[in-house]
Amino acid sequence: MARYLSYSILKSRLNPSSYSLKIKFENGIKSSSSKTYNRIFSEKLLIQTTKELFKKLDAYPHIKVYYISINVSNFIGKANFKVCSLVDFYEDKKMQELSFCMCKLRDKYGIDTIKNANEII
Repeated sequence: MARYLSYSILKSRLNPSSYSLKIKFENGIKSSSSKTYNRIFSEKLLIQTTKELFKKLDAYPHIKVYYISINVSNFIGKANFKVCSLVDFYEDKKMQELSFCMCKLRDKYGIDTIKNANEII
């Protein structure tokens, strides 16, 4: 799911600053959380943030999850982009370039061309 969302964000050349995850469990319990960053978007950032939010929200590991929603919002333009640290900026810039290259490959060969190792299992 994150791969498809990442692909459409990169194709549109957007830079979200807010990431949110919503989970519904089998017994009707709902849980949601969000995180805000002033960082450059990359597929790696989306996946890391989603994993962090899921670990935080999965308070009932013995109950089945039947609904997961990943949302991004608060898109930042280049004019009002602020970076918290230069360490994040240079790493995020590299990851964004890699994400754009993966997007080009997915345009040419299909979205399932490149997968993360944890998706293959």
